[in-house]
Amino acid sequence: MTSNEYEQLVEFLTRQFTEIDRRFTGVDGRLDQLDRRLDQVDGRLDEMDAHFVAVDTRFDQMDARFAVVDTRFGAGDRQFAEIAGVLARIDRRFTGIEEQIADLRREMLEHFDEIYRCFERLEQEYQAVVQGLRRVEAALADERGRREIIERDLAELKRHVAFLQSRIDDIQQRLDSA
Repeated sequence: MTSNEYEQLVEFLTRQFTEIDRRFTGVDGRLDQLDRRLDQVDGRLDEMDAHFVAVDTRFDQMDARFAVVDTRFGAGDRQFAEIAGVLARIDRRFTGIEEQIADLRREMLEHFDEIYRCFERLEQEYQAVVQGLRRVEAALADERGRREIIERDLAELKRHVAFLQSRIDDIQQRLDSA
């Protein structure tokens, strides 16, 4: 290898190493940024840990409250048991009242059935009376029609008689004058 080639090789390798060094510097900068970000994440995790400690404290307080509530529920359960006994007695009373109401209802329905039968008979009688009145009205209307016809015929007969009377009077006058 000649010195010129050697120099070219050195120059080439220098450029390559410079480029590699520049890349390492970039990677180093990125790693520094990553370190800063990880430090921020550590800070946030520390804050979250403090929050978890506060939450744990609150949960402990809530556990104490739940213990008090459990005690109250025990007392409430006893009261509900007493109320259940009272409600059972009331239920038995209502059962007796329901039976009395059912008997009364049956009796009332029987009375209503009898009233409806009476209404049905009255309705039938009413319909019979209405039909009779319609027949009477029809007969009266028919009678009025006949009377009107007779009155017209009578009026016409009176005109004919008057006409005949006037002719007879004319004939009588002619005979008397002749």
